[in-house]
Amino acid sequence: MATYSASQRSGGGFNYTDPYGNPISALGYAKGTNTPFYNVLQNAVVSGDKYASNFLDWAGNNLSFNEPTETVVNKISGPLSGPAAGYNYGFDPYSFTWMNDGGAITGGGGSNFTLDEARKQKQGIYETAGDAATVGARSRYDSILDFINDLKSGQRSLDERGVQNELSKKQGFTSIMDMVGRGIRSGGVMLANRNATSSSAADQLARAYGDIGTREMGNVGNQYELENRGIGLAQTDLEGQRATGLRKFETDKANKIDQLVSDARQQLASLDAAMADANLTERIQIEQEKEQIRNQVSSVLSDYDDELSRGVGEVKPTSAMDRQRTAFDLFNRGRAPTNPFKFSTSTPAQFQNTGPFSGTLPLFLSPRRKTTA
Repeated sequence: MATYSASQRSGGGFNYTDPYGNPISALGYAKGTNTPFYNVLQNAVVSGDKYASNFLDWAGNNLSFNEPTETVVNKISGPLSGPAAGYNYGFDPYSFTWMNDGGAITGGGGSNFTLDEARKQKQGIYETAGDAATVGARSRYDSILDFINDLKSGQRSLDERGVQNELSKKQGFTSIMDMVGRGIRSGGVMLANRNATSSSAADQLARAYGDIGTREMGNVGNQYELENRGIGLAQTDLEGQRATGLRKFETDKANKIDQLVSDARQQLASLDAAMADANLTERIQIEQEKEQIRNQVSSVLSDYDDELSRGVGEVKPTSAMDRQRTAFDLFNRGRAPTNPFKFSTSTPAQFQNTGPFSGTLPLFLSPRRKTTA
């Protein structure tokens, strides 16, 4: 079970905390432990606390041994007698001092470290944290721009691959269809010239070229689908890079905020200890100040979050229809694909007996013998 605690600082003074670890005054410690305030002071004096010793020398005639703490609270809230007379403005139970009506620090042995100087140092801690956050934000902004540009470049490359794939398919299909059309037309002319234009011969010719066209178009289609699959995998990788980059930006920002807040907290704690050792009446609420600094640096480092979100959101793949439109436009303007598909548009040497395009139709036919009456 947590209890009230008192720990002595290196300078001789004591820090008091409640069961939850929150800093409290010597009076709070006395009340929480049900110990007379005079006894708390006397124990501190025995342990070498010069501030408690100075306080007893200065205001001890107002206190009595074993006097209930509630009585002490009433006394230090009202008029005091002896050396402490006239100092009823702002009792500081941390350093056992009061401030007079003019705000000057009195009692506790004195120090050259003034309250104004302490306040300036605290403001300096805020300014240092803010400056560091500004520098971090500028660096973060440069990284955001580079990240967005890399995403856009990667997406443009994939979009272009998609266009070239559509262009290669368009070129391949068109070339194969032209080859089949030319073959059938030239074969028909040949059959007509040799008086061999029977329906059976024409059907065999069309079937033979149809087989050629089907096989070569299948070859083109396979290459098209393989490239489409490669583009799809690359698009998935790019989306993974996008997600990883966004997580990294959030993690880096959180780490930077934690670092700045941790540095500021250490500085605040050191300043607070110096103020206590100098018997200053004002204390630093470290956790409260820390959160204010966290809000300050978080706001600065989050300045470009919207730009990051907007820039990343603008990086999207073009649709299949848009890629086809672009490819058709390039084709109509005579542009050849960067990496054309491999296929054949050569007319086979023979159709009969052997070979990949064998059939019953001979390549050369003899003309029918004419008979006369």
